[in-house]
Order: sequence, then C-alpha cells, then structure tokens
Amino acid sequence: MKKLGLIGGTGPESTLIYYREIEYGVQKKLGGAFFPRMTIESMSVFDVLSFCDKKNYEGLTAYLLEGLNSLHAAGADIAAFTGITPHIVYSNVAEKSPVPVISMIETAGQYAKENAYMRIGLLGTLPTMQGTFFQDALSKYGITVITPRIDEMQFIGEKIETELEYGTVKNETCEMLTSIVKRMIREEGIQAVVLGCTELPLAFSKMNISLPAIDVMRIHIGELIDLITEE
Repeated sequence: MKKLGLIGGTGPESTLIYYREIEYGVQKKLGGAFFPRMTIESMSVFDVLSFCDKKNYEGLTAYLLEGLNSLHAAGADIAAFTGITPHIVYSNVAEKSPVPVISMIETAGQYAKENAYMRIGLLGTLPTMQGTFFQDALSKYGITVITPRIDEMQFIGEKIETELEYGTVKNETCEMLTSIVKRMIREEGIQAVVLGCTELPLAFSKMNISLPAIDVMRIHIGELIDLITEE
C-alpha cells in the first residue's frame, strides 16, 4: 500500500475529515485490519489566504513546497492538499514537488463530466471564486463555471474565514447561502453547485436545496483511497 502525505491545516476541519474518511475508507475497501500509512504536515489556512490576498503566489508556492518536502522526507509516495485554495498555484507546485500531488480540481472536473453537469455554480474562498484556476481546469471538459456576484462572494469569503474555518455553522449564514444558490439557479441556470471550499459541506448539510452538490473534498478522498490501495 502506498504511503499518503497530506498538507493539512488548510483548513483544520477538512483535515480531520480527510484523516478519518481515508483511514476507514481503506479499511472498508480492503476489509479486515487494514489502515493506511499516512503523514500530515499541518500548515495554516490563514497563511495561505494572506499570500493570496497579497497576490504573492511565488511565496505561496515556496510555502507549500516546504510542506511537500517534509512529506517526501517522511516517505510519502503521493501527496494532496486538504484545501482547495492552495490549488491556485497547483501547476507551479506540482512541477517542483518531489512527490506527485493529486489535484482536487481534476477529480472534481472528471466527476462533473461523468454526471453531465455542464453549467455549474462555484462557491469557495475569495481567491477560489475570484481566480480562474478552477474555471481553467474544468474548461477542458467543456464545463462552464459560474461564480456569485461580487457582494455575494464577499459574504461567502468572510463567513468561510470567520466561521466555517473554526467549525462554526450559523443558521443565518446557511439561510443566506441558500438564497445565493437559489438565485444562481433562477438567473444563471446552474445544474449543480460546487462546494469549492472543504469547509462548505459543514454549511451545505443544513441548507434546504434540491440542487446536486459536487462535494470536491469527498470526491478527492475517494480518488486518494483508490490510488493508495491500487496494486
């Protein structure tokens, strides 16, 4: 079985989910007393967001590579981010990383294509929604990615940074997120909504929306389980 290395802390809540679901996902897949070898390098989502806010992408690349170098030194065969925002520099990081980095965005794109979701709404951190890396990655599948209005982006970004990253889910936040998604369905014709921050499922589970959700984190977790257990 391959050893997995995770860049954790981007954010902490999703890191806990990655650890738990990969551990028990491998056990369920293989049966019996099987747990994977795994190393987590815990970094800071707030450092990542600070680099993005300053548009210091060279600094962000160097920061993430420090973590990947530590994972490589610990014997990781493959690695992954537990947050989506670090993917803003994925191409540069993957090119320089000493260990293969499995993209969360690529696995989401493949899932959307398989389910014929060709027009999707993207919710996430401000760097994710305002950037183009998600759109660029999915465009090769012929998928159009729609983002919220600027005021809606600011609301979502603030609530992720001040509430969800701490594991806090407020009813009023869920109600506003529901309103934003329903507007995008009505005005933009989206077929599915991408939970483009690994903390957003915390809120989405309490939202009354019938639209399919593309839970990027759990799709990614499933791919990682397959990769570390393949012959």
